[in-house]
Amino acid sequence: RGDTVVLTVRNTFLTAPDLRGGLPASTKSDAEQHGYGLRNMRYLAESYGGTLSFETFNGLVKKGKVRVIGASNFDVWRLQDANNYALANGLQPYQVNQQRFTVLGTRGDAVPKYTFNEFTSRERLRFLAAKNIPLVAYSCLAKGGYEDPSRLPADLLTGKRYDAVKEIAAARGISASAVVVAFLTGLRDQPGMPVVIPLFASSRVDHFMENLRGADVKLSTEEMQLLLS
Repeated sequence: RGDTVVLTVRNTFLTAPDLRGGLPASTKSDAEQHGYGLRNMRYLAESYGGTLSFETFNGLVKKGKVRVIGASNFDVWRLQDANNYALANGLQPYQVNQQRFTVLGTRGDAVPKYTFNEFTSRERLRFLAAKNIPLVAYSCLAKGGYEDPSRLPADLLTGKRYDAVKEIAAARGISASAVVVAFLTGLRDQPGMPVVIPLFASSRVDHFMENLRGADVKLSTEEMQLLLS
């Protein structure tokens, strides 16, 4: 309308998707070891007298019952495969990705909790930014570890970034956790970064409100670069 130009880019399949029993068949060589997630979801839906299919999710969005469909703890390639399927069949794609993410990175020698890529990598951040998919960052406050180092998960690196969070918090007179929230919400203004929505909880209301202050704090360019380096 008017001076608005809308560009649409789609990645499609060269062949029709292989549906079996209403669900997409796994393309893995060991197909018997894959596809249990959707089967379990359908089992639960049918246990309560309902049904499950991609069309079900699509219908909920079109009826206004659900605003967007999100994916959690998906490998990047699997998320893209799912969205390719949705777009090829006129269905709603995943429009938000929930993944573990915080200021601190993970140790290279840490053993992953799951076989899939749980922690958000630089590749995932670039992918989400390119696809305009927001990231919901869970465990972003590292189980309270920014306030109490003894609570930090063992797989997280401390060092310069951790010290920088503490220094910025002291200089601004806010909690270290609020600095983390400010950093995450400020990433959208950084090149190659997606919109990040911090997801956190607190055992006390005053702690929650203090952490929430970070959403109103805009870190300087120097502070952001310090936490990104």
